[in-house]
Parts: sequence; C-alpha cells; structure tokens
Amino acid sequence: MSRIDAFRKSLFVIIAMLAWGAGAQDASDLLKRASDAMGATNLKSIRYADAGVGYTYGQAYKPGMAWPKITVHSHARTINYESGAMRDEITISRAEPLGGGGYPQVAQQKNDEFISGTEVFGERIQPLMNCRRHVTPLARAAG
Repeated sequence: MSRIDAFRKSLFVIIAMLAWGAGAQDASDLLKRASDAMGATNLKSIRYADAGVGYTYGQAYKPGMAWPKITVHSHARTINYESGAMRDEITISRAEPLGGGGYPQVAQQKNDEFISGTEVFGERIQPLMNCRRHVTPLARAAG
C-alpha cells in the first residue's frame, strides 16, 4: 500500500468516525480511535514535504513594498520523536529580481538544518556561534 493510499484510508476513517459519532462520542475517545486507525500510537518519526512560494523576512526593495518573495523548490522536514532530533532540507530562490532576503540573484540556495536534543545544542552548537560566544561563559558561571 502506498503512502497516499494509507493517507486516504486514514482520512476516510477519521471522516467516517466524525460523521458516525458526532454527538454520541467523547472527543478523547474519538481522537484515540482515530490515532489507533492511523497507527499513530507507536509513532517514532514523521517526514513531510512541500513546495510553493512565500515571503522571507528581509528588506523590501522600496519602503512600503512587501517583503521579498521566494520560491520554495523543495522542503522536507523529518522529526524523530525518540531521539529528539529534527532535520529541515530546503531549496529556495528569489521569485522576483528585486528585493532582499539574502538570497542569490540567479541561483538556488540549499539549506540543510538539523538539531538533536537541547543538550547537544547548548553544549556543541551554541558555542560555535560567534554571535553567542558571550552567552556560554555566562551560562556556565550561573549554573
């Protein structure tokens, strides 16, 4: 069974359960049964992907204009609930010739962002961030 078929089956089950027991069921029971039907009770990880357009934080080309528009060629987020890890893979480019946002004029920009637990971030990644060098000594002195 493909992922799309599994998703359609799960969606059908949820809709059927909502229609069948709209007034007669406790919401928590309904959610538990829907979760069981989708196999979410033993969920260890999830991955979803998308693409489209959006706007990025950054300087507009002229005051009063919208923020820079971007094209999201691909985006995938993977979350592992057991290890507390997350990975974002994104490929973006400018959707218009004028504007800011820090993206190249003609090329795509590929980002691979990840994090694994809060302890690893605080001990390994944060000290490598030049703009945060003053925080680590302060945090150790306070703790």
